[in-house]
Amino acid sequence: MGSAYNIAQTAMIDAYNAIKEDKKLYRQQTKQSINKALAAYNTWDAKMRFVLADRYQLWLDLSDASEAELKPLVTTLYYCIDNYFLKNKVPKSKIIARMETAMVLIDVAVNLFKNLFDNIQKKIGKDLRPMFSDGNALELQQNWNNAMQSVINSVPGMPDININDDADSVQAAKNIVMKISNENIYDRAGEYALQVNPEYKPEDYGE
Repeated sequence: MGSAYNIAQTAMIDAYNAIKEDKKLYRQQTKQSINKALAAYNTWDAKMRFVLADRYQLWLDLSDASEAELKPLVTTLYYCIDNYFLKNKVPKSKIIARMETAMVLIDVAVNLFKNLFDNIQKKIGKDLRPMFSDGNALELQQNWNNAMQSVINSVPGMPDININDDADSVQAAKNIVMKISNENIYDRAGEYALQVNPEYKPEDYGE
């Protein structure tokens, strides 16, 4: 879950940096929704810092290593979306493609959370979501969607299109889900995190 949140947060910041340069799009409602979305991520990160305590740096290094493997796939997703927007003559296509890329990645995080706890519920017959509600990105998702709608409403001549109709964008998103669901990426990231944090010994934590 951490990797999904991290790539989503990076994409949000990329979109934020792009949109704030355009005063016509960076309106008060958009700014507020983006800030709320970023604040939701920061709240989650602060809780992770508290829960992990002295292992937080190890978790950061592990997350950075896995994000580095996912970054090329995220870049591909952005270019697929931007290309689709260009084909359909979307105004401000690059900015909106940044926003849409972040939205897709947030949706991935939300769906991973849902699928994880759906599977747990099937196995044990109990819904554990209330116990792990802090791990759900629904609030972040809603605020980013609000920001998206604010931007779209600010752009005249916006065509009625859906990236789900673009095979390349859909495949790019699927590739990210496949990669982020593959345990090998976390094995490699874990090895890296232990290398740069030699003072950490898993056996000291009963692992």
